[in-house]
Amino acid sequence: MENKKQWLERIKEELMVNYKEAEEFKDLYTKAIADFNKYKKRKEMELREAKDDGKKELMEKFFRAIDDMGRALEVINENESDTENLKKGVEMIYKQFINIFKEEGGEIINPEQGEEFNPEIHEAIDIEYIEDKNLDGKIVKRVQRGFKFKGRTIVPSKVIVGKIKDEKNTGSTPEKEENEKEE
Repeated sequence: MENKKQWLERIKEELMVNYKEAEEFKDLYTKAIADFNKYKKRKEMELREAKDDGKKELMEKFFRAIDDMGRALEVINENESDTENLKKGVEMIYKQFINIFKEEGGEIINPEQGEEFNPEIHEAIDIEYIEDKNLDGKIVKRVQRGFKFKGRTIVPSKVIVGKIKDEKNTGSTPEKEENEKEE
């Protein structure tokens, strides 16, 4: 019987040691979860602050251009006949906006006549029938510029594309034919 009592005591002691270890691991786990949650909240806050800092810098750049535009408007109100200085002021502000745009990763898509049509950066809004074979499938006219952000097209430029005039087409576009029907 003594052996059973000793064995039971030893089992109790081992059980208590294991229980204390389990409690320690539970405490460590709880602390690790709490630390992780604090870390996660801190990183979320840092990310928000970094985004806000970036926005703040952009806002400062735009504010300078907006402020210049305001001063130009004041000059216009004072000297309504001074169109040369007005033109220079507007050009200066325009260049300032373009520089901000480029600094922030923007690129203007400004196709010229004769440039190859590229559906990745251009949107054909009409076809113009032409006789010049050199302009077949190429841009005849830019209607609106587009832009890219860090190499990715955000707004394609709107263009009119040339197509050779032949017996199959009469030189009119579907849009022009519809306008003629309405008249």
